[in-house]
Amino acid sequence: MFALDDKPGTCPYLTKNVNGELVVGWARMNVDSSYVFCYATSTDAGGSFSHPVLIPGSSKVQPHGENLPKIVFKPSGEIIALWGVANANPKNRYSGLVYYSQSFDKGATWSAAKPLVNDTSSYDQRYFDVALLPNGEAAVIWLDNRKSTEKEGSSLYYASTSGRNGFENEKKITDSTSNLSTILLTDEAQNLCGFLANPSEIITRYDVCLNKMKTIVEEIKNKYGE
Repeated sequence: MFALDDKPGTCPYLTKNVNGELVVGWARMNVDSSYVFCYATSTDAGGSFSHPVLIPGSSKVQPHGENLPKIVFKPSGEIIALWGVANANPKNRYSGLVYYSQSFDKGATWSAAKPLVNDTSSYDQRYFDVALLPNGEAAVIWLDNRKSTEKEGSSLYYASTSGRNGFENEKKITDSTSNLSTILLTDEAQNLCGFLANPSEIITRYDVCLNKMKTIVEEIKNKYGE
């Protein structure tokens, strides 16, 4: 378990805000054993943290080590929190959905939770990752049940924000990939490099850091095997 206050929690996620300060997000357990997504900020490199900020509407967050709730800070000042919820159905009792909420006042207030995907044929979205793009917008990738092949696995989707509009213009990147955690790869300048959905499989959209991605994959292979 994980805790920064007197409430137990799990699934810690580390990032930085626009000021370069350390931010940790996690799923905090409620008295009824449900969970809520919250985060705290450190101004002294992790020596101490602020009082947790709870994300309204995230009370159904499903803690999962491969589907961590995550938060991203846009240069515009907007904060976006994303989390997964359970969505068991006859087609897949383990399926889930991704929701997100936006704040435009440094976390004081939050928008109502929005589904990442509005297409009702998508009943399973999991293993998402989020990152900033060079233009200051946020990008998200996730595995999705929507595909046009009978092959095993899930399709990989991508979407990005546009101003205050939230995530839109989703695109399918590949039709079938392994059901493993996804990583959205960017370089030091936050250029979008590619998408990693399997240690043995890179889906590349740009060549700017192909060698860097190959190095990352080799390191994963060496550590965990093929």
